[in-house]
Amino acid sequence: KSYDLEYNTFLRNIINNTDAIGNQKLSLGVRFGASKGLNKAHVDMIGEGITAKEESLTALAPAVSIGYRITESLTAQAEAIFSRNGGMIVSGMGSSIKVTFSSMEIPLLIKLSIIRNPIELAVFAGGYISLPTSQVNVENPFGAASLNASGHVFGYVAGFDVGLPIGPGRLFADAR
Repeated sequence: KSYDLEYNTFLRNIINNTDAIGNQKLSLGVRFGASKGLNKAHVDMIGEGITAKEESLTALAPAVSIGYRITESLTAQAEAIFSRNGGMIVSGMGSSIKVTFSSMEIPLLIKLSIIRNPIELAVFAGGYISLPTSQVNVENPFGAASLNASGHVFGYVAGFDVGLPIGPGRLFADAR
């Protein structure tokens, strides 16, 4: 009989007598990056027939993740993303308001690896909760103010990532 050893983890481990990193069930990750939302005003926010313009700010967004590989190509992954100084600028009627805040996003993702070697290409999707970690700061032409944010936001996220083998792990770049 012949076997395709490239995708058969059990036989590959017997022949190589190894527990390769790619065969582990648990994964830990650290990500450095930035996030920028795609906010678009779509309603009359003032009641005067004026639709404001919204522009998202770029936030620093380091993250940690833990994943559990269910099958060769299916992984469940939880993350904690620490978004710092995100927000938006809302402008219209000759003035603008800048709103900034920090938050922690906790996405729970299902990740499907489409290609595993020599690079990894995967798609993922799932829900998340966003929790405020700072006051909301509001700046306008007349001054500034801040208020406590106590609510949370539920949402969804989807995207893809590309991974390259680097030493004992992989280096990933993702877009979501």
